[in-house]
Amino acid sequence: MDSTDAQCLLMHTLEAEMSPPDLWQHHRSGALSCAYSKGEQTFTWEADAVADMARTWRQSGVDGPGEQAKMLLEAHRRVEELIRTAGIPPADAILHDLSRPELRAIWHHDKLVMVIDDFPSAVPPSEG
Repeated sequence: MDSTDAQCLLMHTLEAEMSPPDLWQHHRSGALSCAYSKGEQTFTWEADAVADMARTWRQSGVDGPGEQAKMLLEAHRRVEELIRTAGIPPADAILHDLSRPELRAIWHHDKLVMVIDDFPSAVPPSEG
């Protein structure tokens, strides 16, 4: 997914200078937003810019996301697969909160929120 790869690029870029944002929102449109939980500004990139950032990340040769994001990114992929398998329409937004191991999938029209707040790191992706 482009927005998870774009998130990896942004986190990797920011880690050298400062702590990356702890709140990330992956929009169904392909846009990506981020913010600091103690801040007031939200930064958003439209789908085209996200696709460009994702391409840059995939071509960067960096081994993968930092430890801080690995668990939530894997959970993101698992939730998307669960949603696909269940035949549910894609979530309007998937939110990552890096300050705690929490991921939320939100369907605005259906007023449905799925919260996953425990990510067992011992379970390999192929067994989930």
